[in-house]
Amino acid sequence: MVLVVRSDLGLKKGKIASQCAHAAVMCYVKSASVNETMLKRWLVQGQPKIVVKVDDLEGMERIAELAAEKKVVAEIVRDAGRTQVQSGTETVLGLGPDSAEVIDSLAGHLKLILPGPLLRIGLRLLSGLMKPQSQSRSVLSCNRLGTVRQV
Repeated sequence: MVLVVRSDLGLKKGKIASQCAHAAVMCYVKSASVNETMLKRWLVQGQPKIVVKVDDLEGMERIAELAAEKKVVAEIVRDAGRTQVQSGTETVLGLGPDSAEVIDSLAGHLKLILPGPLLRIGLRLLSGLMKPQSQSRSVLSCNRLGTVRQV
């Protein structure tokens, strides 16, 4: 599953998280009725989700149209308008779940949403320039998307 966030809206991190959660649930519900086999495969694989950014509404709509042509589940979140944007603003496009090849054909050209300072800290930890706070043994894990976590 890929969640495509409009970068032109300047949404705060919490808003992005909640809008992505809405998109993921919407895609899950839709997939349960139109592509149950793919949904089950996605669930067994750990429900992977990738969050990327698109420049504007037009870019998001182009991807949604391509998804419809390829018969990929595509759900657009329209905000209720209680906080940062006006009611009805299209904030996030959820795609899938589907095969990696199909999803990549739709959104593979988009850049990941990664908070700059967090990524720099993670890279420094990985390169050994920063030492973990505790004296205990620390193991860091970095997935293919660049997410760093202590395990």
